[in-house]
Amino acid sequence: MNALFLKAYRDLTKRRVRSLLTIGAIAIGVAGIVAIVSTAQNLTRAQADAFVNASQADIKFWAWDAPFTTERALAELPNVADAELRNNFSTRCKWNGVNRDVYLVGTRTLTLAGFAASPNYPTATILDYATIYANANDVQRLLGISGANEVLLKIQDYTHARDTARDAERFLRRRGIDHGAPDVRDPQNFLGKRELEALFVLLSVFSAVGIITSGFLVANTLAAMTGEQVGEIGTLKALGATRGQVLLVYLVASALYGIVGTIVGIILGTLASWRLLAFLGSFLNLETGFVFSPEGIGLGVFIGIFVTILAGLVPSFTATRIRVKEALEAYGITSTYGQGRVDRAVQKIIALPPLAAMSLRNLARRKVRSVITLAVIAVAVAASLAAQSTSTSVDRALDELFETFHADAWAWLDQWVGSNFTASFRAADGVTAAEVWTLTDAWVGTDRVRVWGLPTNTALYAPKLIEGRWLNADDVDGVVISTDLVAKQNVRVNDSISVE
Repeated sequence: MNALFLKAYRDLTKRRVRSLLTIGAIAIGVAGIVAIVSTAQNLTRAQADAFVNASQADIKFWAWDAPFTTERALAELPNVADAELRNNFSTRCKWNGVNRDVYLVGTRTLTLAGFAASPNYPTATILDYATIYANANDVQRLLGISGANEVLLKIQDYTHARDTARDAERFLRRRGIDHGAPDVRDPQNFLGKRELEALFVLLSVFSAVGIITSGFLVANTLAAMTGEQVGEIGTLKALGATRGQVLLVYLVASALYGIVGTIVGIILGTLASWRLLAFLGSFLNLETGFVFSPEGIGLGVFIGIFVTILAGLVPSFTATRIRVKEALEAYGITSTYGQGRVDRAVQKIIALPPLAAMSLRNLARRKVRSVITLAVIAVAVAASLAAQSTSTSVDRALDELFETFHADAWAWLDQWVGSNFTASFRAADGVTAAEVWTLTDAWVGTDRVRVWGLPTNTALYAPKLIEGRWLNADDVDGVVISTDLVAKQNVRVNDSISVE
């Protein structure tokens, strides 16, 4: 066994550049797998910690001029751990010569003591607005009210969140406080989750491509190695080596490629996961302390070593089929060349210059190696085309989004208005259309949904129907739902759904 290991080691170090390229390809694939799995698990853990430990409201209501005396009464509702009333106001401010959106929250008089990241909100880079804390009286003066316009509840048992939201809604209704639908925080869905999942899927695909490419490189390297060592294989067999021993020589070589590449890949993947986690955590305002992922490292070890050994089986078996007489008498010569269909087809091509014809025939002499090389090129080209196609698809999806919503500006109102309210907007210079929409949050079974109320003759929304029809003016309790909700509820056109 020691002699087999030494021979495999000498084979790897004999062609250093080729070995480094192969090990590098394996390391890149393993690093991608380790980084993606580790980052996803650490990000999920950080989000769960933020949900449990951070001072976040579990239920929010928009309200209008709610007296601050209702705060204590809300806190006494069943399952409510704490209640708070706030004032918030969206405005604009100017710094560094640029106008920027600001979300002004009035709580109490504060003295600036430092800067902190709030796990309640992603970074302003994503939200496109900053948050400023100010004196509550100042925000009330901007709003023109003496009460609060936001109700926040922290609950004790999240499994009864919907019941608590209904109790709070009934309480506000009894007090005659104008309010909107409750916004119940979902621990399984945070802002940006779908985008992150799509990013991880995309990275996983490219990591898989890297692993497949590295497998081809290992197979190609071992094929070249066995081609160079036909004489050595013949000598080994002449000295009594069995097919299993010859097979073991090259499987040990492929295993060494996998072990070295996997070790390097785990180190690179861990470093990449650490930096990627810090980068994503800064966008989501999460405390992302890095923790080693046993699943990520284990998956990297399994894939890195298993794929390389699997890729080395074909050229290793090919090496065991070489006979002693052929190896010692015909080293470097393929005695069967010209007998196959491919060989005869290549020989019939006579319209090429001599150098081009010789190059083409050389491809046919080492068919397995040529096929592996072509496969590597095909995978690389496929990965490049996939990346370009993904970029084009994203651009197209954004274009379709703007084709769906024809509005250039949105105004969120803190009180109910009728459709005649749009006449004031239409009278403004440059405004060609204005509509009043209504939105509220609701539940369909266990799924949270957002309900949009649109005019039936809307000119600012172009629906993209997959099945069925759009709403008519005489529809009663008719709705059009998204394809995501169709998949979750398993419903069809003309079925009934219960919206709570």
